[in-house]
Amino acid sequence: MSGNAAAKTAKIEVWWDMKDCPIPEGYDARRVRPSIERALKELGYSGPVSITAYASQKTNP
Repeated sequence: MSGNAAAKTAKIEVWWDMKDCPIPEGYDARRVRPSIERALKELGYSGPVSITAYASQKTNP
């Protein structure tokens, strides 16, 4: 398998900052993962996808 082919099937890790990149108002959160996977597939990537979402739970006064 060539290096490029190996990269196309490697595990994909997505780190999502939900504070700086929130789900748009009115958008179904269940569509986020399929949208990410579809975009990666269109780019030729087929490896397993892991998505880690993070945000601060503290609120500023």
